[in-house]
Amino acid sequence: MAGHLTTEPCVPTDLTVNYNVSTAQVMWGAASGASSYSVHAVTDQGPTVTCNTINTNCFLNGLQCSHIYNVTVMAQNMACNDTVTSEPYCLNTGSSPKFKSVKYLMTLRYRSNHAHQPMFKPVWRVNNLLQQSPGSRATSLWVTSPTWTTRMDVKPPVLAQTQTPPCVVSGLKCGTVYNVWVMALGQQYNSSNSTVITLISVMLFSSAPCVPTEIDVDVNCNSDGDAVVSWNSTYGTANFSLTASVSGNLQTLCATQQNSCNVTGLTCGETYNLSLTASNTQCSLTVPMHTNLTTQPCQPVIVSVQAPCQSADVQISWQQASGVVNYLVTARGSLGYVEIYNITQTLLSAALPCGQDYNVTVQGQGSECNSIPSSPAFFNTTPCIPRNVTTYLQCELNMWAPSAGSPAMALKHTLLWQLGLITTPTLVSPTPPPAPGMTCTVENNPCVPQNLSPTVNCNTEVVSLSWDACNWTNSYTVSAAVGDAIIIAVVTTNDTTADFYNFTCGTNYSLIVTPLSQHCSGISSAPAFIQTCWIVSLPTSWYPGRPVTDQTTTQPPCRVTLAPQKPACSESNSCSIPSLPCGHNFSVSVTASNEQCNTTSRETTSLQSVPCVPTNVLVVVNCANNTAVVSWSASRGAVQYSVRALSNHGNDSCQTSDLSCSLDNLTCGTSYSVQVAAMDDNCSSIFSQAVTFNSASISNVTCGRTFSVQATSVIGSCSSQHSHTVSALSAPCQPQGISGRIDCVTNSAWISWNASAGADYYIVSAVGGDNLTASCTTSTNTTCEVEDLACGALYNFTVTAYNRQCASQPSAIIQLQTAPCSLASITAVPQCHNSSILVMWDLMDGGESNTVYRVTAEARDQTYLSCNSTGTSCYLYGAQCDFRYSIIVAASSDQCSSMRSPPVRISMEPCPPTNLVVNVSCEDNSALVSWSPSPVAETYQAVAMAADWTRPCKPVGLAVMYYCNNQSARLSWTSSDNTEDYYGCAQAANGDMLYCHSTDPTCTIQGLDCGTVYNFSVQASDGTCNSSFSDPVQSGAVTTQGRRRRDVGEQMPDSAGGLVAPMLEVTQGMGTMTLAEWSQVDAASHYSLIIKQQGSSSTPQELIVYGERMIFTDLSPNTIYCLTVSAMNLDTSGPESEPVCVQTGQ
Repeated sequence: MAGHLTTEPCVPTDLTVNYNVSTAQVMWGAASGASSYSVHAVTDQGPTVTCNTINTNCFLNGLQCSHIYNVTVMAQNMACNDTVTSEPYCLNTGSSPKFKSVKYLMTLRYRSNHAHQPMFKPVWRVNNLLQQSPGSRATSLWVTSPTWTTRMDVKPPVLAQTQTPPCVVSGLKCGTVYNVWVMALGQQYNSSNSTVITLISVMLFSSAPCVPTEIDVDVNCNSDGDAVVSWNSTYGTANFSLTASVSGNLQTLCATQQNSCNVTGLTCGETYNLSLTASNTQCSLTVPMHTNLTTQPCQPVIVSVQAPCQSADVQISWQQASGVVNYLVTARGSLGYVEIYNITQTLLSAALPCGQDYNVTVQGQGSECNSIPSSPAFFNTTPCIPRNVTTYLQCELNMWAPSAGSPAMALKHTLLWQLGLITTPTLVSPTPPPAPGMTCTVENNPCVPQNLSPTVNCNTEVVSLSWDACNWTNSYTVSAAVGDAIIIAVVTTNDTTADFYNFTCGTNYSLIVTPLSQHCSGISSAPAFIQTCWIVSLPTSWYPGRPVTDQTTTQPPCRVTLAPQKPACSESNSCSIPSLPCGHNFSVSVTASNEQCNTTSRETTSLQSVPCVPTNVLVVVNCANNTAVVSWSASRGAVQYSVRALSNHGNDSCQTSDLSCSLDNLTCGTSYSVQVAAMDDNCSSIFSQAVTFNSASISNVTCGRTFSVQATSVIGSCSSQHSHTVSALSAPCQPQGISGRIDCVTNSAWISWNASAGADYYIVSAVGGDNLTASCTTSTNTTCEVEDLACGALYNFTVTAYNRQCASQPSAIIQLQTAPCSLASITAVPQCHNSSILVMWDLMDGGESNTVYRVTAEARDQTYLSCNSTGTSCYLYGAQCDFRYSIIVAASSDQCSSMRSPPVRISMEPCPPTNLVVNVSCEDNSALVSWSPSPVAETYQAVAMAADWTRPCKPVGLAVMYYCNNQSARLSWTSSDNTEDYYGCAQAANGDMLYCHSTDPTCTIQGLDCGTVYNFSVQASDGTCNSSFSDPVQSGAVTTQGRRRRDVGEQMPDSAGGLVAPMLEVTQGMGTMTLAEWSQVDAASHYSLIIKQQGSSSTPQELIVYGERMIFTDLSPNTIYCLTVSAMNLDTSGPESEPVCVQTGQ
């Protein structure tokens, strides 16, 4: 039998390998005799990878990167399985990069030139710390953007290669998000893309934001200070910030995420240099823009408009406005004339058409916008010069009339305009003004006289009339009529006044004025009315107490004038004048008055009022001869004086025209009452106030001694017992050692003497020629200043000592001569509160202009002020308040020379009062204020202003809240001003009183008896005075025993026993202070206030309150409370109010 033999397969040839990331496709040529193939990839560094197939290709999976594999193909059949193997193929799987970390650094490069906008080129550096794969020759870094699929302006992925990490990637696009990965390049094959160790498979990062290159500024010229800034869209930017530099200051105008922003509040007339900042999460870029923002120019303000008369030029000026390049000045006339001037200055001088009313505005023009026009200024140009006007008179018509076919009204206004009678022509017709040579009819009737004003000269008996002048009038005719009927006089005049004579007194006249032109008579005026009033006669005599009577006058009410007094009025022909000042000589006249005039009589009569009562009566007893000299001050109106001395043992009297009189017939040892009366030729004053003195009874006693005197009655050889002893003073001794000197500054004399025994005081008398007298009195020393001496006079000075009984003999006489005063009187003005005195004088007659005048001021303490001047005034500095000064001006350093002025005396301002004491009387709300007197003050003004010590007002708004559980009551009230303490009081019917004290407007009274009615009141105190008690609140302390507490949320009917639910209002104050108030309920005697703390399980607190308000000060802080209130009386309780909740503060 035949057989067959199967040999081993042939060796596979043409082996090829295609590798791609851990997988390799192995292909070979078919081997004869092979039924299957087995492929092996073997390496020394890892496991063997195999695949089996019956085809001529096979895939090796799971190959590791960076390995060298020997790939062989083994052919198999039924005879042999593993005896035929191909030649090996060397496969290098290549590198696989591994990221340890990824870092990137953005570097900004700025490029700029003059021809283009600034250009930015960002560069990113990625540091890839790669583990270099064995067998790799390079590393590739891929950077790609997800937006490349849609953006046509971006190139394909950016590729960077490096032999060793890191590598630099350039040419990236700003504002773009990129994907980054790394691939290792092998000798034959490349690795797969890298992965990120800690992030997702692809790392994303953003480049720097793109900066806009196109900026557009749109200033809103219609809105002051507004603009819109916009720019082109960019990539990678989240926020924009627009800033500007203006006047050296940097301002942020807006911040936005859009491509534009509205800028408001810009200053007019400014240029803003703009900068734009673009930022994202990675970077922030600021770049200045070459686009500036120039705001609207500021509004000009017109300063003045000058339009001189008789000139066509007008000058307009205004203030310089910021941001203005040039100005548009618009002048609009009332006849439609408009002119616009374009200038760069702030002053315009222009010629405008005459005879129009103009308004002018100024508007500033800027580079982008115009300003708001200025407020208009108004002015008139000079009237136009009339031309070619011909008129004729037509007295019977009062109108304008055309004579050449022109419309009447147009012609009228045109002519008036040309004549300058009106400044604003009104063109009521399109017809132009009449051409030269046209004739028109002009109204020329005189106007009606206005404002007639009649007056009466009551002394000259002339009635005058004046009125306003009329246009087109040559003369006037003035007619006078009695009342409004019979014309009695006519006057023609060219003036606007007319006089009438010989009118009857006390008559009503009507006066009418008629105007006359050259050819026409105008319309007469309305009549003016006047009443005359002439002089009355006077009585021939006048006596005090007798009324002035005029039996002959029948005129209107007369006025009697007694100069220098105010007049007295009467409506009859007699007048009585009470309370005339004494000692005056009056000139009496009678004035007749009506609505038009006051007429005073030509004749006057004199009236001498009663002399004034003598004052300063002084009695000096001459103890040696038992006589008394009575002296007094001069009385106004007195011609002589009558002195009477009255006693129980006889009277004495004397009469004289001097100021002293001697009583020589006195009874010794008698008490006299002396009075003096002043007399004139007709009247005598009442007697003066009485002065009492005792006549002398013992002679030849020693002067200045005090004696003990006893009296004994003697009859024949018998004598009585001695009377009780009395003390008697002898007359003071005559003053000795008198001397004196003249003070030429004050023009006074200083007189000194030795002390006299028994003297209580001294009087120095100075008597000079021409009845010159002066004196001074002192009781504290032996020197006295005699003031107010005349200049250039010789005086005799004597000193007399006095005690309460007698006067001494006058001292020996000394003579002193005062210096003459050849300079005129001077004027001194105190400069109050400036410590100075202004002294002014006239230059000395015949004196030289360079004469040095010395001003000297002497105070009462004999301190001096002085100044020199060659003029007519000088300031004395250093004057003190409360001081009196005597001042002279001398043309020589010798103050007693003849070249000096009389002295003038002034007082400086009073010093502020010192030692102020205020005694407050709380009972009558008054205060007694006292202070130390000022030697120069004439009056004082005490001002009381509200202060803390002012008596507080009584408290109001008292409310009472009972705490029945501890038998106490809390009182609350409205606080009072100027209060330091409060005292609360509860008084029972039996008089028992309980108190509480507090510095706040609330306090608690403890120990109240339940069921007892109390009167509660509060008193306020400021520490000095107490207020009155507040209005009492009467209430009884009740107990809650047997009465159910109600929950806050419990509902009650609307009324119970006539009681309704109050309206509750709760107000939260400072901190925990809370005020609860509610409406008053009729028939309620008290209220139940329930307060519940929200969230607390404790029982609500119930308070009994008398009144309609309650203040809580002890609530917990930051806690919610709910309150209700219900009305109560002794019989029932009403429903609760709606609850009100409030949260307390801290």
